Amino acid sequence: MLRATARVLSTIVAMAASLSIARCGGEPSRVALTDSGATSGGGVGPAGSTGGLGGVAGAPDGDGAAGGGGAAGAGGGGGGTPEVTCTKKVHLHMSNFSWVAPLQEANGVVKNDCWTYEARGGGFRCDYDGAQNDYVKTGGSGTFASYNEIKPLHQHDAAAVSNCKQQSGGKPVRTYVVWNGTSWDNEGIAASVHFAEIYATQADRDSKFSIWKNQSTGYKSTYRPMINLSPETASSGEETYASVAQICKASNEGQWLGIYFYDPQSSGGAGMADWKRQKIIEAMNDCTTK
Repeated sequence: MLRATARVLSTIVAMAASLSIARCGGEPSRVALTDSGATSGGGVGPAGSTGGLGGVAGAPDGDGAAGGGGAAGAGGGGGGTPEVTCTKKVHLHMSNFSWVAPLQEANGVVKNDCWTYEARGGGFRCDYDGAQNDYVKTGGSGTFASYNEIKPLHQHDAAAVSNCKQQSGGKPVRTYVVWNGTSWDNEGIAASVHFAEIYATQADRDSKFSIWKNQSTGYKSTYRPMINLSPETASSGEETYASVAQICKASNEGQWLGIYFYDPQSSGGAGMADWKRQKIIEAMNDCTTK
């Protein structure tokens, strides 16, 4: 009799434990996969959940530029990309000359799917060099190329951009065009995207925005805006958000916008602070959903 009673109690306890596991989140193996510290791809989550975060970007190379990030996971756990209704989709290019971690998540704020992101450090990099026979210094690899930079002091920008494209294997080239004191001039050089640097100095964030946006000048139809969020601008969180939101709101469906970043405080720079990355993500998320 006592043995039969013990067996009944054992069965009841096992059923209760099973119900408890079901109420507390389902399959332990899936929880472990979602919460694992994968280094390349996003975590795999339960069917029907949103995509996981992309993998951590590669370590900076010799010039401190960011490597490419891993692809987003197929389905993810609680930290996946937010499901939103996009009012438009745009593309953000980070002209980073110091380390910038991928703009996928910062301080718990997660990038939505309404905008794409690429970093100069994750592509084929070209810099004007008048001492070279081909007028360009190159490095890196990727699906696109970037050229730094078109300005009056460079006598052979056209040849340099042409050689940049050729040496990249024909990748689309993004060029950076400086403010020359009165305007921007791409010198008639072909490129997939021409970015107008809407700042005049290393400490200037976006003082030329109104000139770029003025429809009568024609700049807005030719150039995409690039702001400066380097530490020397001393931009606060509110100013960072406002500057990013401003150029994003001025961009239409499918267009590009850019951010320049260089931290001169150490060799290669200490990198972009997480709070600044957070404000960029917040501004881009809000701009593309409201």
